[in-house]
Amino acid sequence: MIASERAWVGPSNAKIDGAPVAAKPLDVIVEYRNTGREPALNGVYDLQHKIGKLEDPTLLSEMSEFIGQCKTMWRPNQAQVIYPTTNNEYNLTHRVETSEIDDDVVSGESVILVYGDLE
Repeated sequence: MIASERAWVGPSNAKIDGAPVAAKPLDVIVEYRNTGREPALNGVYDLQHKIGKLEDPTLLSEMSEFIGQCKTMWRPNQAQVIYPTTNNEYNLTHRVETSEIDDDVVSGESVILVYGDLE
C-alpha cells in the first residue's frame, strides 16, 4: 500500500535535436516524469556521454563505473521537487560539444552513449 502511494520517477523518452553534423554541437534531450502519487523530494540528476564503437569494451565499463559513483551522489544545492503528472514531462538536456562530433559519428560508425542517474 505504501509503495503504491510513493513517487515513481523515470525516463519516458530520449531524443536528439537533429541529425549529427560534423563540427556542430548536438543536444540530447531526456524526458522523464513522476508517475506516482506523491512529489519526489530532493531530486538530483547527472548525465554524461561517451563516444566510441560498440565493440569497444571500455564504452560500457565506463558507464558501469559512473553508475556506481552515482549511488553516492548528493548535491542539495541542485535538488528539485518532481511533481506527479500524467500529461507533461520534465526535460534534461545534455550537450555533446562541437569537437566531439566527427565523421565517424555522422556516418554511424561511432555511437554516442548517453547515460545518467536521476535520484
